[in-house]
Amino acid sequence: MFKPIAFLTALLGILANIPGCSAPTSPTDLPISIELVRLSSPTEYSAWPFTPSLQGGATITVRGYGPFGCGSPLATAGLWAGTVNVRIVASTEHQICLANIPVWQPFKAELTGLAPRDYRVRISVTGQPGTTDATISVTPQ
Repeated sequence: MFKPIAFLTALLGILANIPGCSAPTSPTDLPISIELVRLSSPTEYSAWPFTPSLQGGATITVRGYGPFGCGSPLATAGLWAGTVNVRIVASTEHQICLANIPVWQPFKAELTGLAPRDYRVRISVTGQPGTTDATISVTPQ
């Protein structure tokens, strides 16, 4: 006689032991810092990427532009199933703003605390179309 509960329990036990399969977990929060960058020359403006770009190394660096207006940038990052998800938004908390005008400003964000290896990184910036996806290598410090 078929016993669905026993079958599902056995199936989950088998899947949990297959390399690359693990029990579902929640994302791990990652430390990330973000700052607005002051560009001072036409050369710097033309070299700074408008859409989010990634650079690996001892940390993961994200550069780009965001519509922060008179607010400030706010970044969150999490690691889940080998993928680093970064979200950058405008924060208007505790800001006095006479008009809600989105001014595109250059930013730089850095993720720290990752073990050395390759990571899939997905970045979402408010105002930018879609997401940026790339595989980035974190190297030992």
